[in-house]
Amino acid sequence: MTLRRFNSRETLDADDEIAGSGPVAINGHANSHQEQSDTEEEFGINLPHSTHSLLFTEPVLSLPFWFAASTASLSFFVMILALINNRSGSTENNVYSVPVNVSPAVRASQYCDCIVKMRLFYYNSGPALLMEEEIPTGIYLLRRIPKLSLKTAHINYKKFVASSIVRIIIGYTFLVNAFLVIVQGDRVLDIFYDMLALGFVEQLDDFSFQLATIDVFGKRMKRATTKKCFRAEFPHQSIGRGKGLSIFLKTLYFFNLLVFLSLLSVVSLQQKRGFFNCKSITVTFGNDIWEEAVVKTTNGYSEAMLVYSFFNGVYEQKGSQDGRPVYIEQNKFDNTPYIDKVGAEIKYCGKLQAWVFTHENIKKSTSDESECPWLLKAHSLGYDLLDVPSDSWSVWVGTISQTEVSIACNTCNENVDCNLNGECLNGVCECDTSDNSVHLFGLHCEHKLKEQCTALKDNDNQTWSVAPLPDKSLFTAYGRPLYGWYGSSSNKFNLTGNDSLYMVYSGSRYLGIVFKETRFQDVNFWQSTASDYHPFWSVELNKTVFVSAPTTETTPVGVDFFEMGEQGEQYGPFGVLYPMQYPPGRGYFYCVGP
Repeated sequence: MTLRRFNSRETLDADDEIAGSGPVAINGHANSHQEQSDTEEEFGINLPHSTHSLLFTEPVLSLPFWFAASTASLSFFVMILALINNRSGSTENNVYSVPVNVSPAVRASQYCDCIVKMRLFYYNSGPALLMEEEIPTGIYLLRRIPKLSLKTAHINYKKFVASSIVRIIIGYTFLVNAFLVIVQGDRVLDIFYDMLALGFVEQLDDFSFQLATIDVFGKRMKRATTKKCFRAEFPHQSIGRGKGLSIFLKTLYFFNLLVFLSLLSVVSLQQKRGFFNCKSITVTFGNDIWEEAVVKTTNGYSEAMLVYSFFNGVYEQKGSQDGRPVYIEQNKFDNTPYIDKVGAEIKYCGKLQAWVFTHENIKKSTSDESECPWLLKAHSLGYDLLDVPSDSWSVWVGTISQTEVSIACNTCNENVDCNLNGECLNGVCECDTSDNSVHLFGLHCEHKLKEQCTALKDNDNQTWSVAPLPDKSLFTAYGRPLYGWYGSSSNKFNLTGNDSLYMVYSGSRYLGIVFKETRFQDVNFWQSTASDYHPFWSVELNKTVFVSAPTTETTPVGVDFFEMGEQGEQYGPFGVLYPMQYPPGRGYFYCVGP
C-alpha cells in the first residue's frame, strides 16, 4: 500500500484527534517531489488503506477486526497452498522442480518479470523502487511512526507492531512463491499470469479495504474504513532517522533484488549446463524391423536387417545440441561406452523441430545427405526427452510408420523405484545381495533370477546354465542372464566340439547364437566379447540358429522358441520359423536348478 504526504491541513474531530501528537492534517496532495523534500518535517504520514490497518484501529471483538484477520489469514493460507503446490514434484537433484531448460524467450521473460514486479512508491524519504509492497510498507511504518503518534484510546501500538509483522511475513512468502513461479515457468504468458495471480492474493487486503469503503461489506465495515484516521497525517520520526530509513529501505530493495537475481542466475546457468537433465535413460523401442537398412561399412554400403529392439538399453548423456541433451547408446553388458563400436544417438534436430534416433553408419538411402538422417523421430519443442509422448514417434521401415518408444530415467528417488529389491543411494539403486538364493539385475533391480532357474533344460533334454564371472556375478545382456549350452556336439545346430552355443537376450527376443571356435576361451575373452557385443553389429562373429517370441521376461522359461530355417524375401525377417515346442504356448525351457 502506497504511503503519501500532503501540503494542506485540516483538524480532526475531537474523537479522532491523536493524543500527544499536536495538530494532525487530513489528506491533500503533494505539489512536487522537491516541495515534499523541503517540508519533510512539517507534514506526517497516512495509514495505509488496507484491512491490515484495521488490525490496530479496531477493537479485537469487533467485526472489522475479524474481517481484517480473516483477510490476512486467507491471503497467507493461499500463499502457503501455492508454496506447497510449487514445491510438489521436487527431487534431491531438482529442489525447485524447474524444467530441464527453457527457450531464450522464456529466459528473457523470467528476468523481465523481476523488473515488471518492481513498482514506484512515494515515501516521505522520496521515491523508491521496491520488489513488492508488503515488506517495505511494514518496515516503513515500524520505523517512521513512533509510539507516541498512536497513543489513543482506540489505536493499540502493540497491535500496530503485530500488523506490520504480518505484512512482512506475507511479503516474504510472496517473494518465495514469486521465485518458484518464475524459475518453474516454461511459457512466457504463463509466468506473467501466475505472477498476476500471486499479486492479487498479496493485495487482497487492499482490494477488500476499497470494497468496504463503498459499502460492499455492510455499514460497519464502511464506517471502519472511512474513519478520519485514514486521512490523518501522523507525526513521524526526526529527519535524521528518516534519512537513515531511506538508506535502509533502498538497501533492503537491492538486497532482495540481488538475492532474487542471483538465485535466478544460478538456476539459469544450471539449466544451460544440463544440470537438471536425466543423465541416464533406458530406451525400449517397439518390434519394428527394417529389412533393407542401408549400412555404411569399410567397403562401402550394404543392406542389413535392422531390428530396432536390438538398440534397446541404456543411453548416457554426452554433451548437448540445440540446448537439449545428446544421449549415446551404451554396451549391453555393463552399460559402459562401447570400445570398438559406435553407439546410436538420440538427440534434438532443430531443423526438424524433433527428437531423433540416429546412427552415423545407418542411412535411409545412399543418397541421403540430410542434416538429420533420422531413423525415428518425434516432433516436439520441449527440452526434456522424457516429456515426449511414447506414441508420438515415427519410424523408418522403408516407409514412414508410427510406433511407440518407451523412455525412462534411470535415476531413483526412493526405494520403491528399486522395485523394493534394493536401496536407493545417491540416485542409484543398490540391489539387495543378502539373499543368496536370488540374483537381481537391472538398473532398478527389476529382474529377479531365482536359484532354481540358474540351470534350465529344454524339451530335447539339453542342459543350459548361467555363465558366471570371477566375482561370482553373472554375464548379462540387457539386464538378463546369459545361458550357455552344456554338451559335446549337436547335429541339430551343426555344432562341433570347439563351438559355443549361448542364449542371449537381444532387446525383445532371446537368440540362440553359435560362437565358432570359442569353446575353450578363457573368461577374459568372454568379458571382452560381451562388453563389445551388439546383436546388430556383431552378426559377422556368430550365427543365430533359433529365436524366441517377443518377450520382456527375465528368463526364457515359458517362452516359445523357433528354429530358424530358410532365408529369403518370400519369408519373414527371421526366415522360416519352425516351432521348437508342442503345443504352442507351452514354452521350450523349464527350471531344473538346485
